Amino acid sequence: MPQTCTICRHPERDDIEAELRDGIPYRDIARQHHVSKDALSRHRANHMSRHTATGLAAAREIMAILDKAETSTTWNLTLLTIREARRYVEELMKLNLTVSGSRVAAPDADAKLKNDL
Repeated sequence: MPQTCTICRHPERDDIEAELRDGIPYRDIARQHHVSKDALSRHRANHMSRHTATGLAAAREIMAILDKAETSTTWNLTLLTIREARRYVEELMKLNLTVSGSRVAAPDADAKLKNDL
């Protein structure tokens, strides 16, 4: 039978996750909470939510913009609202890529829009 994650069942899980999000080194967190660095790494990779308050707020804003696009009366207004939503998505991708440490560039919305037209 598989074992449960030691961090998930740790009584100080919320504190540990806050420290992981704050970028405190694994060795310091491990020493303070008496867990292994490997357990911290596995927990962060497999069990911590990648959604941040900023990301969730951006997602809500994107949904509101797309709802506005669906109800717009002209194609021009629809395209403008979709472009605005795409800009939010790009910013969200940049935020996510920065957090994950990846160096992949987000797509250029204006170039994509020109290709779609």
